[in-house]
Amino acid sequence: MSTDRPWRVKGESPLRAPAP
Repeated sequence: MSTDRPWRVKGESPLRAPAP
């Protein structure tokens, strides 16, 4: 669920989510 979306989502970590 974290490696499924490249953008930050509810529940995602800002450190794991790459900035566009």
